[in-house]
Amino acid sequence: MTRLSVLVLVLLSACSGPGAHCPSADAAPPATTAAFALVTSDYTSSAIALLDADGALLTEAYLDSGSASPGLAAALSGDVSLPTEAPGAGRLYWLDRLGVDLVGEADLATGALSQYATTPTAVPGEAAFRANPHDVLALPDGRWLVSRYEPNYASDASELDRGNDLVLLDPASHALLGRVGLEALDEDVVGPDGTVPTYARPDRMVLRAGRVVVGLARLSVDFKIAAPGAVAVVDADTGELQTTLLAGLEGCGELAPARDDGTRVFVACAGPTYTDLRGRRDGAGVASLHIPTSGPAEVEWIWRAAEHPELPPPTEALVPLHDDVVFVVSMGDSTAGERDRLLRLELGDGTGAIVYESPEAFDLGPGAVSPGGDFLLLPDAVSGVLRFDIVGDTLATPSTIDASPCRRLPARELRALVL
Repeated sequence: MTRLSVLVLVLLSACSGPGAHCPSADAAPPATTAAFALVTSDYTSSAIALLDADGALLTEAYLDSGSASPGLAAALSGDVSLPTEAPGAGRLYWLDRLGVDLVGEADLATGALSQYATTPTAVPGEAAFRANPHDVLALPDGRWLVSRYEPNYASDASELDRGNDLVLLDPASHALLGRVGLEALDEDVVGPDGTVPTYARPDRMVLRAGRVVVGLARLSVDFKIAAPGAVAVVDADTGELQTTLLAGLEGCGELAPARDDGTRVFVACAGPTYTDLRGRRDGAGVASLHIPTSGPAEVEWIWRAAEHPELPPPTEALVPLHDDVVFVVSMGDSTAGERDRLLRLELGDGTGAIVYESPEAFDLGPGAVSPGGDFLLLPDAVSGVLRFDIVGDTLATPSTIDASPCRRLPARELRALVL
């Protein structure tokens, strides 16, 4: 299928979708400076909304699955995410994941748009290997680093098509410059049906102390078996790799940079996959890491769900507040009648509390604290975006921001554009 065919099919499907009669998403520069970006999606159609510094909606669709703006090779798919690190004022980056395998960039002041392939194949959707990019990080020298979550299982794959790695990308030329392979972190693990290989599966990345910290999912082909939880610290120039194991934890792909410490990173470990909350408890937790100028990450604190039976296990949507305090979501289980719950954890003294319960399961997604630390924005698939004022150690009753008034797409992921 050609690039044009992919775009035509997406446009045709958008014509009858929930946003068919809404104003077009034309990447017009917002009237007010955008401080937050939000992905809304029903996993078939997606849009990227922009919010101002107070959390007010500027546009529900700066881009969407019907976008045909100049500079885009393909419109947004149903699997869109935003980078972990804030790209900086006036910039927007996004990731179009499995099967599209693109990184997107927008200049919010001019509306200039670009897309970058994360495999050597130039036409989106036609690569034999699906890289499934999970994060993009701008390095100080102007290059980008992209985490490619999927391994290429073909034994004769070329160097730049191998996946399970970090690939260096030059945004000026759109060229892939090389890769940092993570094969050394693959591990054979004994499962219920025998020994199976697991792969590093690099996920979220942050830059600290001039080094790249990488969260690792470390999962098997079918995602059912995990190696012990770990993070890596990588020198993007030399490829030097340092690993830190997180004892007793699994599924440690999600990272977030500390707001007030340039050497600290938080990591959320979701625990075993394909199980209920009780099954996740043994491997779930949140860790605080110090990143030195050399050597592996150093563990400061670990909050283990197994040591806190009074609270549900943290699983996703990690949002640092300050010092050793984080918010994190415990994803519910609709079959068991368990709702999503937002936890406030103090890693230093090991305390925690439930500060919000959503009406249903699978509602809450990754959010962000305002630059001043006075409110928290959290996407809710049912309600829109929840805005919690932060008063000391407590959260006020949230107000609701309708983030998709015309398209009616569920809010999935919100990130700050500036720190």
